[in-house]
Amino acid sequence: MPGLFGGSHRLAEQHLRQSLKYNPHSTASHFFLAEMYLDDGRRSEAKTELQSVLEAPFDPDWEPENQDFKEKASRLLRTLTSARL
Repeated sequence: MPGLFGGSHRLAEQHLRQSLKYNPHSTASHFFLAEMYLDDGRRSEAKTELQSVLEAPFDPDWEPENQDFKEKASRLLRTLTSARL
C-alpha cells in the first residue's frame, strides 16, 4: 500500500520475510520482495530475490501461480540485466 494511505516498505519487508520463514520457497513472497526492492532502488537485492523465484522448486498445489511468478521474474531479471549493459 502506498505511504500516502498508511503503507510502509519497512513493514512490508518484515511481513514478507516472516512469510519466508514458513515457506522459504514461496515464489510470491520472493517476487513481491523483489518489486519492493526495485521501488527502493535496491537493485542487487531485487536480483537476488528474482533469482530465488527462478530457483524455487515447483509446489504442485500452486503450480499455475509458481509458473506465473517464474515467468515474470525471468522477464524482469532480463530487463534489469540488459539495462546495465
